[in-house]
Amino acid sequence: MTAIVVERKWHATAEIAEMLGFGLSKTQMLVAVCLKALRMRRAQQLGDRKAAGELWEDTAGSSSRRSTAPRSSRGT
Repeated sequence: MTAIVVERKWHATAEIAEMLGFGLSKTQMLVAVCLKALRMRRAQQLGDRKAAGELWEDTAGSSSRRSTAPRSSRGT
């Protein structure tokens, strides 16, 4: 029987700093900026979904393409 090894998905900020060769404070700032950008993008996506209203077709789970765009922008 083959042993299954479960690995962590996340690294501690100090580990990331070491991997990047940055100081801890610079890495913490980088993480904060990235999180802010991701949150802003998510808010934009939700706004787009709301603006599209009934035209929105959520296909994220139905194919490997991971498209969740309004139908009109995908040519359908």
